[in-house]
Amino acid sequence: PIGLIHTSWSESSIELWSPPEVFKDCHMLIKEDEVKLNNSVIYNAMIYPLTRLIIKGVIWYQGEANVNYNRDKYQCTFRKMIQYWRFTWQQRTNSLIDSKFPFGFVQVF
Repeated sequence: PIGLIHTSWSESSIELWSPPEVFKDCHMLIKEDEVKLNNSVIYNAMIYPLTRLIIKGVIWYQGEANVNYNRDKYQCTFRKMIQYWRFTWQQRTNSLIDSKFPFGFVQVF
């Protein structure tokens, strides 16, 4: 048997799905007055709670929300988001998850 977990939020930027470490690694400033539906909130609510589950991979679809928002940082944030998702999953499952699990993606720009 196999199961699929669907987590999505329409028109959301990659920053919402990224762990906080991504912002430091990609040299992104976070302004306190901009923290509403902002940085890491979807990651904290919809991804991190799943990181104790044994998974075989991720399929990622996103793109339009970052066309005019931090576009110059997208290459870094996307790469780092994948890195930290893999690291967190491996750590929270006591290394039962491969640190290089497949991360398929579709992006529209």
